[in-house]
Amino acid sequence: EGSKLSGNFLYGFGYALESPNYNTNDLGILFSPNENSGFAWINYSRYKPWWKLNNFWSSMWFGQGRLFAPNVLTVNDMGFNFGGNTKSFHNFGFNGYAAPWGENDYFEAATADFSRYYHIPASVRTNAWYNSDQRKKLVASVFLNGRFFKEEGRRRFSNEMGLRWRATNKFTVGAFVGGQYFTNDAGNVLFSGGLDPNSIGFESGMEDEITIGRRDVVGLNNSLDASFSFNNKMNIALFVRHYWNKVMYNKFGLLNADGSVRPSAYTGQSIAGEPLNNLTVNFFNIDLVYTWRFAPGSDILVTYKNGVSSFFNGLDARHSYGYNARNLSTFAGQNTISVKVLYFIDFERLGKQK
Repeated sequence: EGSKLSGNFLYGFGYALESPNYNTNDLGILFSPNENSGFAWINYSRYKPWWKLNNFWSSMWFGQGRLFAPNVLTVNDMGFNFGGNTKSFHNFGFNGYAAPWGENDYFEAATADFSRYYHIPASVRTNAWYNSDQRKKLVASVFLNGRFFKEEGRRRFSNEMGLRWRATNKFTVGAFVGGQYFTNDAGNVLFSGGLDPNSIGFESGMEDEITIGRRDVVGLNNSLDASFSFNNKMNIALFVRHYWNKVMYNKFGLLNADGSVRPSAYTGQSIAGEPLNNLTVNFFNIDLVYTWRFAPGSDILVTYKNGVSSFFNGLDARHSYGYNARNLSTFAGQNTISVKVLYFIDFERLGKQK
């Protein structure tokens, strides 16, 4: 990787190479291995006030993705970014992404030798965000996302809105609500439980085929956080989150060698007309963390965690968000308490004392 990192006009390029056996968890990064990709970017930023802005930045980038083994093309893509801070200290920005020739997704096909791929049609994606003046007691934030495919009825939308209130210099509380809405989306049925032998159209040997399902997805992600500082060495923080996601399948197809999908006799419905592949998941988490800095660079952390989750498929996945939220207390979960001590030893200072 190389780049110019000073001045108003910046540019750079990079190259990433990961073998199929690279352990992506070594550094806590959960990206997929087997990558052979490159990119280049240019950026123009203005650091002094101009018009109604204190500063702004803009950039464009171009990339190509390939697999390491086999050495095949996956995508040629490009994008842009623009953002800035106003003279009234509001922050905003938007960016765009385009894959004009689509993408060959070898990971969605999920073959061990990466011999098959699902072709995602050409698409464009855009994001926009806004944050109000962070100096104020009440701060608002908005994030919007949309992706549109060159395929009839296929699109994705997501959003998040939040408020944060600094009640005092010691106490802050925030609430955020978000959602995702996918229509005519597509994906490997293997990742959502696989084929059901009780479905109309199920035939022996179908398990050896790669089945792509058409589905609508609705998700909600709501969270609440609060923090209180007793003094400059001691504080307590609370984070509560509920994530709910519902997947509703419409039809199914079989993956062709060229990445396209042909019709399948599999319907995903029982003889009684009940959906068999639909699914709903819930995750509810509470994290309460007490932190005491008892010496420079040294902390004691006492953490309480509560985790509740549920998974429903078939006819049981029909229930709404409200039903799942009201019944969280009946779902399986676990509670844990942990104590962690971090102590900083300045070996350089100890050496000087000797």
